Amino acid sequence: EQAHRLARLANDLLLLARADAHPTTRAIELIDLGNLLPAIITQVEPLAAARNQTMTIAPFPPLRVQGNEDQLIRLLMNLLDNAIRYTPPGGSVDVSIRDVAGAPTIEVCDTGPGIPAGSLPHVFTRFFRASPAETEGSGLGLAIAKAAAERNDIVLTLANRTDRSGLRATLEFARSKGLPPA
Repeated sequence: EQAHRLARLANDLLLLARADAHPTTRAIELIDLGNLLPAIITQVEPLAAARNQTMTIAPFPPLRVQGNEDQLIRLLMNLLDNAIRYTPPGGSVDVSIRDVAGAPTIEVCDTGPGIPAGSLPHVFTRFFRASPAETEGSGLGLAIAKAAAERNDIVLTLANRTDRSGLRATLEFARSKGLPPA
């Protein structure tokens, strides 16, 4: 288990170093969210099930975005992993996608404790952890997510939910420029 943690930390540090060395280098692809997001959800559902959490993805219209698929997968995996990790047993993680005036938007909402207001401005800082010490993590996941978002012209925001306890992570993609329908 310790070896796995160290390997993950080393991998995270390498990802950030590569992002620093080549901040604008990326292979741009046309990505169908209708195929990508359910595949990612399938990968993380066992983690949620092991914690007795409910995970849902709301039906959404066919949407395509431009970006680097590997970076988008890493970004979404980090957000979903955090949502599962910080949501207590019996809680839920919900994913929705909608088109807001031509800008595809993904929201990941959890029913965890949220982030203290004073910590929200710092959560994308490397090694910063707003969580209790007993929660596993290196403080690199959100820094990696932010770097991937920026390299793909995605606006990533985190906010505490107002309807209940929990956090809302929002990914707003660049407005489509005549992308063919999915």
